[in-house]
Amino acid sequence: METKRNPIFDILKIVASFLVIVNHTINIPEVITFGVDAATLSGLLAAFFTSKVAVGIFFAVSGALLIPKIESFSVVYRQRVLKILTVLVLASLFYYCFQLYEYQSLRDFSLFYFFRTIISEPFRVPLWFLYTFAGLLICLPFIRVLCQSMSRKEHLIFCGLCIFFGSFIPTLETMSGISVSPLLQYGYFSMTLGYFILGHLIFNLMPTRTFRRSYAVFAAITMIVCVGISVAFTRNDPAFINGSLIRLDDRNGLFTAVSVIATLVISQWFANKATFACRTRMVFKTLANATLMTYLIHEFVLIKLRPLYILSTNILSPWSALLLHQILVFAISTLFGLFLQYLLNKRRHQSHHS
Repeated sequence: METKRNPIFDILKIVASFLVIVNHTINIPEVITFGVDAATLSGLLAAFFTSKVAVGIFFAVSGALLIPKIESFSVVYRQRVLKILTVLVLASLFYYCFQLYEYQSLRDFSLFYFFRTIISEPFRVPLWFLYTFAGLLICLPFIRVLCQSMSRKEHLIFCGLCIFFGSFIPTLETMSGISVSPLLQYGYFSMTLGYFILGHLIFNLMPTRTFRRSYAVFAAITMIVCVGISVAFTRNDPAFINGSLIRLDDRNGLFTAVSVIATLVISQWFANKATFACRTRMVFKTLANATLMTYLIHEFVLIKLRPLYILSTNILSPWSALLLHQILVFAISTLFGLFLQYLLNKRRHQSHHS
């Protein structure tokens, strides 16, 4: 059964987890403050906007893997929803205690404050992903019924509406300054759900002959153009120069959505052409299984490695220091995730034999 596992899903999850770290390590206002040359600034902006595809890739891969499964309501809610909510509570508790340890005292711990906060907002920015993913899992049985009843053409129309309402309208507001009526902003066609169903459409419903080399090349060019437009628009925006981030870098923006689609098309074309040895597949699978923990713990690792990064900027070039910082954060977070995965598997094995 393992030989049938599509390694492209594991590769995408690994790449996306690294891109999340890239996104969170490029602080654009800080770069402006420190001052870098135009070429370095353009490169940093390009890396920053490219990394925005990470969230869309995660949701698309999740949709491709979860929507085709046949599971009862009890399995979805008892296993998947309960599991992600447990992870959310534990991760929030970890960051709450870390916050108290760093800035206050652990004696100030308040269970009431903890649960009141976890209900209203994430303790750390990266945890918003768990909230969104938990919502998708709660709706998963109904999403499956919806997708089963739709043809491929109807999938395309639905995803198109998600892109129009969830990406095009907000981007139009940003670039034109025109305020769009709330009637066109209701969340029936959100990009979160759009990415989820889009992954199912591209990887499970579209014929393999659809993904030709010419289409992959066109997708790559389109992605480069989208990133270029985002970079140019950002650098020409006066508010940005004053230190304010603009909304073109939003994960649901039109150029990000198009880049996600381009990435998925290229990935499916690559999956149809590439072959991997069993050992390579196992390496991809092992690393991919640690990506959730990599995502959750990287914020903590970023904070702890911050002094080392600042020190490295005095020795290395901005690009070298940043890349080294990103690789270290990714490596340490992934190793921690692999270690935790090992402990969980060991515990399951012991409980199974007992």
